[in-house]
Amino acid sequence: MHALVDAFASVRDFFETGGWVLWVIFFTTVGMWTLIIERVWFFQGEMRRTVQDVHKVWDNRADQTSWHARRIREQLISQVSIDANRWLMIIKAFMAMLPLMGLMGTVWGMITVFEVMSY
Repeated sequence: MHALVDAFASVRDFFETGGWVLWVIFFTTVGMWTLIIERVWFFQGEMRRTVQDVHKVWDNRADQTSWHARRIREQLISQVSIDANRWLMIIKAFMAMLPLMGLMGTVWGMITVFEVMSY
């Protein structure tokens, strides 16, 4: 129990030392990994069911060769594609932002050090 309290104290001290930038990095990372885990869950379960449902809808159609049927097929495929790509742009944005936030934290820390040294 004492080791757990020491671990929490160490983490708290680390975040206090890192300042507000570290909190932004932390919450951005948690958000990004939440979306990544959701996507993995979706592809492992929901996506398979969605594709099976689309196949059933298409296979149950009597007309599969007309222009109208091809547009319906494109719409079904587009809906699966939209479902598959949901959140990917936000995940990519988080991935691009996090290194820049780390750099900003480094610069912010250097500014703080030079301010302390100037006194």
